[in-house]
Amino acid sequence: MSIRGAAGIWSLAAAIAQPIFAGGKLEAGINVAEARERQALAQYQLAIQTAFKEVRSAILGQTKMRERFEAEERRVIALRQALHLARLQKGYFTMILPTIPASKWPGSRHA
Repeated sequence: MSIRGAAGIWSLAAAIAQPIFAGGKLEAGINVAEARERQALAQYQLAIQTAFKEVRSAILGQTKMRERFEAEERRVIALRQALHLARLQKGYFTMILPTIPASKWPGSRHA
C-alpha cells in the first residue's frame, strides 16, 4: 500500500464519519428550520385573522353609515312634507284671513 492509498482511505473514512459526528449539528439545523416554519405559519395565521377582523369592521361601519344615511333620507322626506303642508296652510290662511272680520280674530280688542 502506498502513501497515497493510505491517505485516500483515511480521506474516505473521514468523509463517511463526518456526517455521523456532525449529526447533532444537522439535527439542530433541522430543528431551527422547523421552528422558523412554525413561526412563519403562526404569522400567516395572525395576518389572516387580522384581515378578517378588518373586513368585518369595515362592513359593520358601512352598514351603520348606510342606516344613518337612510334615516337622514327619511328625515328629509318628512321635512319636505312638513314644508309642503306649511305652505298649503299659509296659502289657505292668506286666502281666508281677508274674509274674517278683525273683530273675530282671537285676542282682538275690537269686540
